[in-house]
Amino acid sequence: LRSRGGGSITCLTFNGSERAIPGYGLMGPAKGALESACRYIAAELGQDKIRVNALSPGPLNTLAARGIPNFHQLRQSAEVKAPLNKQLTQQDVGDVAAFLASDMAQAITGQTLHVDCGYSIVSH
Repeated sequence: LRSRGGGSITCLTFNGSERAIPGYGLMGPAKGALESACRYIAAELGQDKIRVNALSPGPLNTLAARGIPNFHQLRQSAEVKAPLNKQLTQQDVGDVAAFLASDMAQAITGQTLHVDCGYSIVSH
């Protein structure tokens, strides 16, 4: 990215970095460390015009997520409690990732963006 004059790096995290999610185990602290690393790397690479951000999707039906005990109930709960009252899709997350990779996000770095239909702002 340095040789190209800049660019964007996006990491994937989960709300388990901020809240204790039953069954998520040690992945919560690991995702917290990932988010911290994104901020530090963003600070270091900013001078090279390289942006580093993290996306924090809500419960999303992926192979990895299906390994979380009671994931189906977590996903249903998120849909009901999220202010947008819709099920998060891979397309939703992909659209935000594409935005972060684009020049439209050239002033965003070191951030964790929640893509969760508002689930992260309500009490669980």
